[in-house]
Amino acid sequence: MRRDKRRDDIDGWIILDKPFGVSSARAVNRVKRLLNVKKAGHAGTLDPTASGMLPIALGQATKTVPFVMRASKSYRFCVKWGSETDTGDVCGIPIAYSDHKPSPEEVISVLSEFTGNIRQVPPVFSAVKVSGRRAYEIARDGGDVSLEPRTIYVHSLELMEVLGDSVFSFYCECSKGTYIRSLARDLGQRLGTRGHVVKLRRIRIGRFEEHDMVTLKALKEACSPEKEREEPASISEGEKKYKPSGCQAFLRPIVEGIRHSLPEIQIDHSAAERLRSGQMVKLMGQVPESMVGEAPEAYATCQGNLIALGALKEGCFFHPTRVFRDQSPT
Repeated sequence: MRRDKRRDDIDGWIILDKPFGVSSARAVNRVKRLLNVKKAGHAGTLDPTASGMLPIALGQATKTVPFVMRASKSYRFCVKWGSETDTGDVCGIPIAYSDHKPSPEEVISVLSEFTGNIRQVPPVFSAVKVSGRRAYEIARDGGDVSLEPRTIYVHSLELMEVLGDSVFSFYCECSKGTYIRSLARDLGQRLGTRGHVVKLRRIRIGRFEEHDMVTLKALKEACSPEKEREEPASISEGEKKYKPSGCQAFLRPIVEGIRHSLPEIQIDHSAAERLRSGQMVKLMGQVPESMVGEAPEAYATCQGNLIALGALKEGCFFHPTRVFRDQSPT
């Protein structure tokens, strides 16, 4: 059976377990082809040398990507002491060495200095823009890159395991904008040595957890065309449409990507129709206590179905900024 050239309307999230050696853009393209979808994008780049969670938004879920990107994240990573590379990981060229190999006790004693609000300089090989160009592009061309420190928040940083006298395993929960490669670099320098990341795996973003992930292999198997079966005589070949129904088991609702960052407003069918028409609605006793007296962003649902993103104004009027068509399975 050949796929129909038409693309499917699929809305939701695929929480991909991106493999080592594959870029985020390539991973998105592979998922897009497997599911035969019209539109897809990811929420938070993972370097090719990193593995783990890459949330991929399909269809209307792409409207909520910014909210997932600003959520906190969790990583497991390994640092090798003794050398620092220009990229901060195993792909780079060593630029500094040290014979000092810190003990577990030494490492644990400084971890508190790297939690809470801290200032961090991104790696030279990063996607940070400098005069309109990506820092890594300038660095690859041999140019000088000078990046300013940024404030990030590290919720938790723990030493998990000693894998040898020079390789330590860590767990980190941190805010958007945190570079684990910079964390390894700064830890090494603080400990009187040098360090770089030799393994990095992202295991959580917002409410998406490690158990939500699916591999490309599992996704490919689920999306393979079903065995040909007898079709009603009234259906012509031109009317048959490829539908990867097996992938539905891995599809997460759009709303799961925004529950971590926005309050929910539940509305009835009448209000839902007005919002989908771009009209504001007056909320009658449906405003969450956390929103009283404020004018924050929020999202509106009707019987669990995401209707709109918007803002509360004048205490009781919800103004839609992005609306969503019905996401019920067809």
